Amino acid sequence: MRSVALLALAVATCFDAVAGSPGVDEDVSPLDYDLGDTAVFSQNARRGLVTVVFANLAYLEQGLIQNMLCSWGRIPYPHYVLVAVDEAASAGVAKLSPGQTHWHPPYWRGIGSGLLRPTNQKTPEYVAFIHKRTRFVEALLLLTNLDVLLCDADTVFFRDPLADGTVPFWDPDSDRCDAFVVNSAHRGGKGPDRVEPLGGFIAVRNNARSRLWYRTWTAMEACLQSKEQPAMHASLRVLDARFARAYQYRADLEYQVYAATQPVLCVLHDAHYPTGFHMTDGYLKDYPDTSYITLGHASIPEKTNKQPWMAELGWWFLGPDGQCPAPRGGGGAVAAPRPSKKKLEPSVKHLAVVHWKREGPDGRDCTRIIAERVPGLKLQVADALAKREQRRQQQHEAAAARNSSEGDSARESLGQYQLPLALTVVMILFARMFRLHRYCLS
Repeated sequence: MRSVALLALAVATCFDAVAGSPGVDEDVSPLDYDLGDTAVFSQNARRGLVTVVFANLAYLEQGLIQNMLCSWGRIPYPHYVLVAVDEAASAGVAKLSPGQTHWHPPYWRGIGSGLLRPTNQKTPEYVAFIHKRTRFVEALLLLTNLDVLLCDADTVFFRDPLADGTVPFWDPDSDRCDAFVVNSAHRGGKGPDRVEPLGGFIAVRNNARSRLWYRTWTAMEACLQSKEQPAMHASLRVLDARFARAYQYRADLEYQVYAATQPVLCVLHDAHYPTGFHMTDGYLKDYPDTSYITLGHASIPEKTNKQPWMAELGWWFLGPDGQCPAPRGGGGAVAAPRPSKKKLEPSVKHLAVVHWKREGPDGRDCTRIIAERVPGLKLQVADALAKREQRRQQQHEAAAARNSSEGDSARESLGQYQLPLALTVVMILFARMFRLHRYCLS
């Protein structure tokens, strides 16, 4: 089976080389793309799209996987595969969802079963897991012709996002979207003025542009040694990605993109896809009706136990016994109704990435390194860097001209008052001399 996977990878690599999308670079072994038997993904796909969730034992012990499956059972939403990342988790997910699990031990060698990320800070174990997770999706895109919807284990579904239209994946007007993403740029007071895609929910279309994006993303993760989001944002800037809004049940594509290497990411509306921060910081005050919510993502700093916080939001569906109640009883939450189709205001104004990281831990410029290693990007990145340097020079020259202009204005203003000031001084001196003369005469 491994030889079949590697042969498929070779074919995909050759195809991508022709299509302008990269295959495996010199520092990546083909074994890193060996996923074993991938038939389970095709068997559980709907119209060529499969939902993928990665699970380790800690996610099962916390009840996150069970809670997510409970939310899916209420819709129902059966088109998914649970990917186990450790041996203990493989037995647990196989018991929960027979026929809908994937476990390939060689790929996940070295990944532990404990809590990989106890705080919001990265750990070596978590970084290793994240790098393998991103490369897994990249390999799945290369080895199959499937589209992929990636979900974190702490997400809950209130409706089928593909059926209710909030992810217009199959809408003919949205076929230019290479991926649909959730935004989180409001956090930390940044406001909804920029795009900061989350890594916990991505619906990606399998094409040359998305494969190029994932190849650049995984290369950035290796160079930056970072979590998924900094590397994701850096890869989007390297590729000069384009963004569009997707909030009126179709994508609002207001421009044409001609470059074959520029992926288009369509940003979903926060009212449909809120994170924990959206729900607690008042950001959704304009949408108090929670029936808008299609999916909730418990992205919060507290990683050790999310259950109480999710229960407070109404996102914990399991009963006290840890079992999933019947949809209409037993104390569990009932799936929200279909959202109102009244027009929503855009939840993101300016379609550009918030910030991005360039240097790795050893000070290397990862942007230039990726440009050298990923075919088709060298000239594009060099042009982007040249344009950025040109903008900096223009800003410097504008500031210098502004300072010079302000100095000239000050001198001109002073010149206007020089004659009146001189006359005033002369008159004061004359008046004092006249008073002195009178005093002497008296």
